[in-house]
Amino acid sequence: MKKCLFVLAGLCFFINAIAQSETKEPFAETIKISANDSLLKINSVAKNQLVKIAEGYSKGKKTRQIRLFFNSPKNDENNKMAKFMAASLEQDLYKVNLSAVISKYIGKTEKNLDKVFDEAAKNNQVLFFDEADALFGKRTTVKDSHDKYANQEVSYFMSLTKKFKGSVFIQCKNNDCLDGSLLQTFTKVGEKQE
Repeated sequence: MKKCLFVLAGLCFFINAIAQSETKEPFAETIKISANDSLLKINSVAKNQLVKIAEGYSKGKKTRQIRLFFNSPKNDENNKMAKFMAASLEQDLYKVNLSAVISKYIGKTEKNLDKVFDEAAKNNQVLFFDEADALFGKRTTVKDSHDKYANQEVSYFMSLTKKFKGSVFIQCKNNDCLDGSLLQTFTKVGEKQE
């Protein structure tokens, strides 16, 4: 009888831990943009690039989707560039930590991404994916079943990005997290230009 109670208590603890992990930390935070964000000090190369993009947006091209990849080696600089651009677009940022969105359970990452894109669309916010190498860093040639799902998550992310009518910004710690095909979708902005 004691063994049965011990097993039952362990099972209840395990189920409770799973339930709590499903409802844990939010994936993203809304960052309210102010007029001061358009005055942020960022490097002149990036600022010139962003001003040109914003000018194109304001000249009647507001239906155009803006896709930016921030590649400054300084994370603080990437955040400032995202705020500067969001201020130019007069929209708040929906800053997403992709490392919190990625799940080890098959299909869960896709559900989390759906929630993120739906929330940003509902509130007319600019999506800003911080630490995007959590997703793009795992792309590989398919050697086993886990690699297959990692590649599917990237493809799913890209399909959501293409459908999303708003602007999407991403930032990676690894400057090479986007390869050629992905860089065709995103404009690279930052200190290092190729």
